[in-house]
Amino acid sequence: MEKMGEAWKSLLLSHGGKEIPLKSVIQAIPSFTMCLFLLPVSLTKKMDTLLSNSFWSGSMEKSSLHWCKKEILCTPKSEGGLGFRSFRDFNLALLAEQAWRLLTHPESLWSRLLKGLYFPRGNFPTTKKGSKPSWIWASLWESKKVIDLGAIRVIGTGEDTWIDQDPWVPFLQKASIQSGPQNHSRVSTWIDPGDRIWNNELIEGHVSSSHKEAILRIPIGEEDSKDF
Repeated sequence: MEKMGEAWKSLLLSHGGKEIPLKSVIQAIPSFTMCLFLLPVSLTKKMDTLLSNSFWSGSMEKSSLHWCKKEILCTPKSEGGLGFRSFRDFNLALLAEQAWRLLTHPESLWSRLLKGLYFPRGNFPTTKKGSKPSWIWASLWESKKVIDLGAIRVIGTGEDTWIDQDPWVPFLQKASIQSGPQNHSRVSTWIDPGDRIWNNELIEGHVSSSHKEAILRIPIGEEDSKDF
C-alpha cells in the first residue's frame, strides 16, 4: 500500500484526481484479507492515516493540513462527505456479509462445518466466541454486532424461532421478547395451529400489553412455510 502511494507522489494531481486511484486501488488492495480476517484496530487506524495523508499531501509519509475531519472524509457524498471508506467499518461489513451467508445458507458445507465446531447445539446469533477460537471464527463472531443492528427473523410456522432468544418482533426496540424461564420455547407455541392466528390469551399471560400488541401485528406465514 505504501509503495503504491509513493508511486503517485511525484504526480501533480488535484484532490479529485487523487480520489479515483485511492478509492479504486488503494482501498481495494486489502479487501480479500478483510473478507476473512478482522484486522487489529491499530492497523486499520494506521491505514486510515496513510490514506488521509496521501489524499491531502500527495505522500503517505508526509502530513499536511487536513481540511476536514476523518469522519467527514468517510461520510457518503450523498450526506455531504467525500465518500472514502473507514477501513475498520469496511472490514466489519465484509465479515458481516460472510456471517449473513452463514445465517441464510445453513445447508452449505462451510456453514455445517462451523456449526459442528462452534455451536453444535445452538445457533449463530446466540453462540459464544469460545475460549480458543480460530482467527476466522473470532472475526465472524465480532461481525455479529453489524447484523444485530437490523436482522430479524420472519415467522412462518414459528418452529425454528425461540421466543426469548431470537429477534422476531419488528415493532420493539431490540426486536426480542425478554420472558421468564418458563417461556423458553418456540414461537409456534403461541400460534393456533388450526386457524393460523396468534393465541391471544396465551400471549397475554406471558408478556406486557405493549409487547402483546406488537406480536399481534406480525403476519403469520402459511402452514408449510419455514421461519427465515
